[in-house]
Amino acid sequence: MMKLTISVRCTREEYMDFCVNRRAKLPVVTAAGALIIASGVATALIGGMNQGCLLMWLVGATAMMFSPLIFPMMLKGEAARRYDASDSLKLAFVAELTEEAIAFKSSTVEGRFPKEAVTNIVETDSMAAIEFAREVQICIPKRALSDEERAMLEALLQCYKKD
Repeated sequence: MMKLTISVRCTREEYMDFCVNRRAKLPVVTAAGALIIASGVATALIGGMNQGCLLMWLVGATAMMFSPLIFPMMLKGEAARRYDASDSLKLAFVAELTEEAIAFKSSTVEGRFPKEAVTNIVETDSMAAIEFAREVQICIPKRALSDEERAMLEALLQCYKKD
C-alpha cells in the first residue's frame, strides 16, 4: 500500500499562479480581436480612415490583450482575495495520502476523506490540488516534494481520479 505523508504550506504567489494556470486561455477572444482589427484595416483601405476604423482597432486591440494580459490579472486579483480571506490556505498542514483515503490536519481544520469523496483534481507544473466539493481544497506545492514523493503523488492522484 502506498502512503505519502507531507507537511506543506502554499504561499500567496504560488496560489495566485496556480489559479491563473489552471484556467484555460481564451484563444477565441484573441482571434476575435485579430479579426476585428483586420476588419478595421480593410474598412480603412476601402472607405478611408474614419472614427469607425479607429473604434474597431481599439476594440480589437483590447480583445487581443484580454486573454494574455487582462484575464490573468483579474484571476490573480480574485485568487489573492480568496487566499487572504482563507485561513486554511494560509496555514501549513500535514496530509497523509493513501490509495483509500486522504487525511489532513492544520491548526484550524482536520479531516479524513475516502477517495470517493474527491470531486476534482487539478494539476499544474508547480501545484496539485485535490478538491472535495467547494468546501475543501488541498493545495500541494510540488516544490516541497522530492522526486520519489512526486512520483508517488502522481500515482495516488491517478487512484483518486474518477473513471
